[in-house]
Amino acid sequence: RPQVITPEDILDYLTLLKGQPGNMINYNSLEAAASVNHNHGHLIPLDAILEYKDEEGIRETFDLLIDPDRLSDLKPSGPAFKIGSVTVRSVQLPEYDFPTVILEGPDPTQLAGLSGGFADYLIRHNVPHNVLFPNSEMVIVFVRTDDARKIIEDQLGLGITAFQHLGIYTV
Repeated sequence: RPQVITPEDILDYLTLLKGQPGNMINYNSLEAAASVNHNHGHLIPLDAILEYKDEEGIRETFDLLIDPDRLSDLKPSGPAFKIGSVTVRSVQLPEYDFPTVILEGPDPTQLAGLSGGFADYLIRHNVPHNVLFPNSEMVIVFVRTDDARKIIEDQLGLGITAFQHLGIYTV
């Protein structure tokens, strides 16, 4: 199947996270760091990333582009508004030049529908993006560059098993 995220996929991801604190799911669209053209999502146990040790037992730390515990610290880049029970806000991530939209609400079906509609817009306009699910009531969509050189530069040195060593698994 094509590498597109649908409202049904989003609802599945939100459902997987229900009652699973300490886990996130990240989805990579086509040209947004996915190595294979398929429904490309990763389950991310946060403690595995924050307590990662390399093969030699040396502890390493990884900064999260979006830290779910510090979302309130993000600088707004526009006004927040509500659609039904879903709050939509745009933010500027530190050291990241591209738009980021946070959708948050208690109704997973409504949240999945709105998030899926936004992702569909990006897909139809060939805009690479990632979708992060920090919990079962939040969806974060951030746009990626379509500059092939920048994508390759970002992925240099990232081995094919790096995510598995970090405890990140494809869902």
